[in-house]
Amino acid sequence: MICRYDGHVGNDPTIPIFGPAEFYHDLDIAAAAYQQFIDAAKALVPERFDGTSELPAPMFNGAGSLTISAYRTGLNTTSSPLNDYAIGSGFLKPYDFDFFTLDALQPAMYLAGPILKAMNTADCVPFVNWEWIEANYPAEFCHGYFIDGMGLNAIRIEDPMAFHPDPFYGSDSGLNLLPTQALFHTNCSISLGVGDHVFFRPGEGDIVVAFNQIVLVQGASHSVVGTWPTFRGGITTPRR
Repeated sequence: MICRYDGHVGNDPTIPIFGPAEFYHDLDIAAAAYQQFIDAAKALVPERFDGTSELPAPMFNGAGSLTISAYRTGLNTTSSPLNDYAIGSGFLKPYDFDFFTLDALQPAMYLAGPILKAMNTADCVPFVNWEWIEANYPAEFCHGYFIDGMGLNAIRIEDPMAFHPDPFYGSDSGLNLLPTQALFHTNCSISLGVGDHVFFRPGEGDIVVAFNQIVLVQGASHSVVGTWPTFRGGITTPRR
């Protein structure tokens, strides 16, 4: 098995500038490099490639969520050395995978955080100088909500959209103060209470390792139709 993970081609920072043509150009370069590795392997162990070995034929793995569709639509598959294709986070489409090759897919994974405490924004303001408070707390901040388990990096608020991270607790200096009780603010038009939920969209599919299972919700009625166990069964021991 030879694995050269060309899935990172989609992270080329010039693609937003030059468009899909740059993506496919990069993928062609990756395919050519992969072929060079295969040619080197053939020279070292020719019996694995000429059918005389008792071992299975070599597997050439590649692709990834951002590139897998290109082997069907963008590349001539006869010129690709791959014979085994991989996809992971694209099944759930977290926001880091909002990429043109996945436009046909819809986001399918969200985090729901229950509100633990609801209070006025004025009662949440940390004891710092007034100049900093006036500069960082907008006048429209009215309600403050502590939300269970959402003090995580790489998540975005999905609903209600008018939620804003606290300028202090969500800053670099305060990021780790309450990682399991994130503080958010809204204007006065939104009024929620303890037990209501706020929904977030993760950036990476790997976030599932923090949970024991995923709850499957279907249709406009939001009916629960089952659960999926996570690969590692969630984080069960504290990090050190």
